[in-house]
Amino acid sequence: MSGVLNSLLGAKAGNISPLSAEFLVVAGGGGGGTRQAGGGGAGGVLAGTGFSPVKGTLYSISIGGGGAGGSVNSSPGGNGGNSVFSIYTAVGGGGGGQYQDNGLNYNGVAGGSGGGGASRTPTNGSGGGATGGQGNTGGSGSGTNDWGGGGGGGQSGNGGQRSGSDGGNGGGAYNSSITGTSTYYAGGGGGGVGSGGSFGYGGNTTTAAQKGGATDGVLGTNGNPPSNAGSNTGGGAGGNRAQSIQDSASGGSGIVVIAYSNLYADLTVGAGLTYTSSTSSRPGFKVYTFTSGSDTIKWN
Repeated sequence: MSGVLNSLLGAKAGNISPLSAEFLVVAGGGGGGTRQAGGGGAGGVLAGTGFSPVKGTLYSISIGGGGAGGSVNSSPGGNGGNSVFSIYTAVGGGGGGQYQDNGLNYNGVAGGSGGGGASRTPTNGSGGGATGGQGNTGGSGSGTNDWGGGGGGGQSGNGGQRSGSDGGNGGGAYNSSITGTSTYYAGGGGGGVGSGGSFGYGGNTTTAAQKGGATDGVLGTNGNPPSNAGSNTGGGAGGNRAQSIQDSASGGSGIVVIAYSNLYADLTVGAGLTYTSSTSSRPGFKVYTFTSGSDTIKWN
């Protein structure tokens, strides 16, 4: 009995071995393009189990911001920022391309997942490329006067190609239950459209709960731009509509989540990180969710 008691006391003190952690690293999503535009690509995703931290060693964490929306007749959607945990770097999502009279910036930008290409006569705006193992490519836009933009790539699927004047759907999101709750991350932004077309849907499906933070493209009047993708989702922003006179929407910021047995001691977290911790959201685990900033953590 004393041996069992000592074992339990040692576990409570954080002395059991080996120490192993799970992690999820999601980069910031790409911004949507504006004017017959492609959707932003999702932030790259890296996830794993069996990470073996060394007690007392400092590990870097950084949360990538969402990419800025494209500027009217100036620049495509901006790329999201990289997110980092230790040696793992998730690459920010690529911005959505946009139509321009000078023929520039109509291709989607490469990233964790690539941004969608814009409508551009007479050449398709091509989708941006992806980072291997982290995401998927963006869809291409229209090469005619149909004015449909391609969807941004998502972690689990390529961005959709435009169909006529309709925008392509964003690539599928990534599902994780590391926090104890099934959550979608890193869905691609939906492609923008022209007059008479239908916007592309963001993320996995038309169901809001499965969009992975990505937003739909926009069909409407000037003054009705797409909304920003959700914070800490890594989702790409939707592309804007034909003849828009407004800048587009921003991608969703990234996130880092770490989970390990609650038999171990708490982490020491640097002041530069914003986070929450929980021992109840996932029974048997300590779950740390980092939502902004850059600093280091340490296992004790």
